[in-house]
Amino acid sequence: MEIFGNEELHSSEEINVEEIVYFVHRKGDFVSPHKHNVYEILLYNTGGGRTGFMGEEYEYTDKTIQVIPPGVYHSEMANRETVTLCCLFA
Repeated sequence: MEIFGNEELHSSEEINVEEIVYFVHRKGDFVSPHKHNVYEILLYNTGGGRTGFMGEEYEYTDKTIQVIPPGVYHSEMANRETVTLCCLFA
């Protein structure tokens, strides 16, 4: 598998995509603290808000990426309409 055109990924383990979800949160929507037993990558394509992650709060804006390891509680609150792509994988 080529990554960025020149590098190859060499691994004895497969990456299994569990789910890919596209969703829109309206201003004021709150996602309560939760965790997954797999990795999660969130791409906040457009929008803005705050995310709770590993005991800290962070602001997200357009084109922010968040990587969440398995078993880590996280939450989010949209301060404006937010379009997000989410990928869960193991």
